[in-house]
Amino acid sequence: MSSSKEQVLRKLEKVKNEWLEKLTRLEHALVIEDSAGNKFSLRKQIQECEQEIEKLEEIINQTKRVDRFPLAVEKSEPMTGLEKSIVLITSQNPETERFGTGFVIMKDEMATYILTSAKVVREVGGIDQVMVNIYPATVIVQSPENYADDLAVLQVKVLLDAPILPLGKCGKPGSIFATFGCQRNSFYEIKQINGYLSEFVRRTNRYQAWWTYVWKLKIEDDSSLTPGFYGSPVIDSRNRTVTGIFRDREKEQLYLAISVTNLKNVWSEMPSTLLRKENDLHDLRVIGDWLESHFDDQRQFSGFCLEYFPSGFDAEIPYDWQIEYLISYCHQNSELNYLLRRVEQLNPKRGLGFWKRLSYFSVFRRKLTNRIEEPASLAEITLAIESFQLIPERLEAAIYAIARKLKILWSYIKVREVLKPASVVVKVEIPSKALDRLIDLYQRDLVTRRNLGILYVTETFDEWFYLANLQALLEQGFTGEELAAICHENFRHFSEQLPPETGKAEIIDGLIEYVRQESRIPELLDLASQRNREAYNKFGPYYKVPRRPSRDGRPQPAPSGLTRREIAIAGILGAGTATFGVLMLFIAAIILALLDRSGILASLIWFGLIPLGDIVGRVVSMILKHRHGEVVGRLAAISYLIGCTVWPIILFLVLLIQQPEALIDKVVLFFSFVYTYVQLLLRVLSDVRSWIGLTGGLAWGAYSAYRRAR
Repeated sequence: MSSSKEQVLRKLEKVKNEWLEKLTRLEHALVIEDSAGNKFSLRKQIQECEQEIEKLEEIINQTKRVDRFPLAVEKSEPMTGLEKSIVLITSQNPETERFGTGFVIMKDEMATYILTSAKVVREVGGIDQVMVNIYPATVIVQSPENYADDLAVLQVKVLLDAPILPLGKCGKPGSIFATFGCQRNSFYEIKQINGYLSEFVRRTNRYQAWWTYVWKLKIEDDSSLTPGFYGSPVIDSRNRTVTGIFRDREKEQLYLAISVTNLKNVWSEMPSTLLRKENDLHDLRVIGDWLESHFDDQRQFSGFCLEYFPSGFDAEIPYDWQIEYLISYCHQNSELNYLLRRVEQLNPKRGLGFWKRLSYFSVFRRKLTNRIEEPASLAEITLAIESFQLIPERLEAAIYAIARKLKILWSYIKVREVLKPASVVVKVEIPSKALDRLIDLYQRDLVTRRNLGILYVTETFDEWFYLANLQALLEQGFTGEELAAICHENFRHFSEQLPPETGKAEIIDGLIEYVRQESRIPELLDLASQRNREAYNKFGPYYKVPRRPSRDGRPQPAPSGLTRREIAIAGILGAGTATFGVLMLFIAAIILALLDRSGILASLIWFGLIPLGDIVGRVVSMILKHRHGEVVGRLAAISYLIGCTVWPIILFLVLLIQQPEALIDKVVLFFSFVYTYVQLLLRVLSDVRSWIGLTGGLAWGAYSAYRRAR
């Protein structure tokens, strides 16, 4: 048995022993526990442990049966559910070092199916040499070498513990995507890279009889891309659906991805349901907001999930995680449309079903920034979950929930590391402005913070010092002899390694690198401060100060946490929006009353007050940084009613401000305007239908504004 195979078996046995120890602890806790609720939870955890142990035993048996085993097949542990879907493709021949990436697209009762690039299959040695993770794989179908569609489907006769990545024709030029591929350092690891779709083109050659659809990809930072990314999925960030398979580079920063729509040309026996239709693809972030607006609290949502989607509900995670967990479950199992229908049937009294439906088909109504050009920051987020409870699917739900609350795409939050002391600390890469919003949200909104399951958030750094400032201090503040003396007196080990005639620049570069590796930068700064205080003050600062919430500041207990200034600004702009909207409707009603003597069209126009209320609610919520709550809902309704009723007075005040010296003329003009307005209003409302339309539209519009903002 090869040494690499022995290493993998030892690691598998170690993991199995850890699960056995956990199982022993849980069984002991079950014996001494008195609470019925805690016993139920413990039994559930025991069942999960037993299932994991069975899976590990099956993997160990499969590994022992493998005759030829590749070198260094160890792969880093996945941190999110998407990473669990990614598989490593290597060769059964230990001498073949080529590798690639694939991902799970389908499972049946006995096997798992992987989609990858045909180029990966050829590079690892051909159809008889393919390994998926640690399992031998069978090539079900593969594009010929000279064909442009370059796809391959693999079968592993093991049910991998990995979620399915849905396939579909989605995305358009400019859409953001994320791809996850395998890289090799001392061992294999999964790397996330973002980009955007540049162009959708057709290609062919003289060897094939059909056109191949190809995406051109723009990746601005492609320094991390290696050949191991061949076969990785190109995932649309809006609907989390694979739109292509990463192929290779066309030219600098421009890459190619084979569209998944070509799979039906390669795989004649492909299941018809494998490729999602366009009406099954939705903006999942919008669906999250829509679900949250339909349920009053977590208890109502839990009851709905337990009744209709028990397998897609996790009771042990925060509320916003539960929403994203359910969405991911329905998305993977093609049940999103069923979910949307069930929610609307459950809450018909909520009203405005038509406008609600528009909200989750609103790719055109809701625009996101395609590319965030600002620099990324590092942050450490402490989650309200114990370390042994964190699984990739739960962490993925947490990232989706945080991205939705911050109004950014999930792909902009990259998980760098998961630290598991007593509580879970996730180190993420996040846009700088989004980090500011997250810290502000943490301090202001206690309810949202609890629903997101965040205990604390703070900025962190890979390097905590401004090394450029330190280098300037050493160059400008000290001579070569002074630096050599500092090294000899305080950094003796470094000084002994310096050649006799080392120049000043070499001393500075070597000293900075030495104190970095030895974590002695503060000591060097103290010495520089003591010996040349003036230069030290001139070239500072030297220490980076992280952004973090104030530990002394208490968060606002109210859902909104509004100040008087914010309320005033939002109320004025909301009323202004309503004033402009009702003026447009009034002009339209006058025109229709003149054209249609029956008054039917004029009475129908007042129902436009209903979507106007929805717009006012959105405006008020947007101005208040997308905060919601009872206070915000009432503010939107009051702003709407004021804007719909007092706009003649507002117009008069505008005229008065323009020419204050002609006050009497303006007063006369105002009363004549009011008289004309009343005459026209009476003409428009000359029958009971118009009165019903106006009063009904105002009442329903105010309720619409309240519900949208709340």
